[in-house]
Order: sequence, then structure tokens, then C-alpha cells
Amino acid sequence: MIGFSGDRSVGLDLLTKCSIDESGLRFYPGQLVIAGYECYINQMFGVRKSNLDVVEEFVDKGLDKYDQSCWFLWFRARILQLEGDIDSAIIYFNKCIESQEEVKQMHNICFWELLWCHAVKFEWDLAANYAQILKDQCNWSAATFTYQKATFLYMKMLDENRPEMQTQISELFREVPKLKVRIAGKTIPPEKN
Repeated sequence: MIGFSGDRSVGLDLLTKCSIDESGLRFYPGQLVIAGYECYINQMFGVRKSNLDVVEEFVDKGLDKYDQSCWFLWFRARILQLEGDIDSAIIYFNKCIESQEEVKQMHNICFWELLWCHAVKFEWDLAANYAQILKDQCNWSAATFTYQKATFLYMKMLDENRPEMQTQISELFREVPKLKVRIAGKTIPPEKN
């Protein structure tokens, strides 16, 4: 964990202790780091069984006190997404976006999650729309977003039997290699072949 000896259990124990004392300065940062770990890092790397109950408790308390906090709204949406309640997750990701205008990067994180929520629901137009928004608004990976948009449109073409979409989709796929980013001569991981 960040700032600790490298022992995950020690780091999580220290963060848990920080997030118990509500009067302490480390209370909310500790909660947010634990929530990020449980909702994202642990989900991606599967280091251990996630403890979403603890995160849900943090989020409930946080939303009781700060009902428009983009952080607590975001984690509420992520928990709902992980639990498979995609419709409610979409509502909370949108609430998170509407809760503030200052941190545009938070909007992009929500757009990324909304992209996947709509893809899971086979709502290809909406998923493709979020891929386009991400391509236009953030610098993560234009190649990845273009590839995603093309893939979602391809799925729409198949689902709706619309062969006339093939030209647009092919153009998007041809655009992908031109959009790859190289840093020090290397392609970034999301853009690997």
C-alpha cells in the first residue's frame, strides 16, 4: 500500500484504524483509499476476496453527511455495478457527473464506467457514444476508445442486421493504428496488439 512497508495486510490494517476515528484528519482519506482498493485494485488483480460490506458502510455514512460528494456517489455507483445492479449504477454514475464541474477527470472516469454499463446491457449506441466522448475529452488512449466505438457499432450492426454500417466501422478500425501513442518508443499497455 502507498506509504507503507509493502505488506498489504499491515497497510490495510493501518488504513482501517485511520478510518475508524471520525474526528481524525485521516478519516475520509483512509476510507477513500480502502474503497479504491476494494472497488478497483482488488477487483482487477484478485489479490483476496473483496470486502465490499466495509466500503458500503463507509459510503452510506459519507452520503448521509455529504450527499452530493462526487467521491461517495462514485463509489456507490461502483458497488452497485459490482453487485450487478447496472441500472442503479448508471443512475449513480450520472449523479456523480452532475454533482460537480471542477474535476473533469472524474467525469471521464464515470464515462468509462458508463461505457461498460451500457455494453453489459447491449446498449451499443450508448456505449459507442461514451467511447466517442472519451476520445474527444481525455488523453488516455484515443486508439482504445476508437477501437471500442468500432466494436460497439459492429455489435449494433450484427444485432440490427444493418450491413450499411460496415463502411463506417471499417474506417474506424483503420484509424486505430494511426492513433496509437508511443512513449520512449514503446506502445502504452492498452494499445498493445
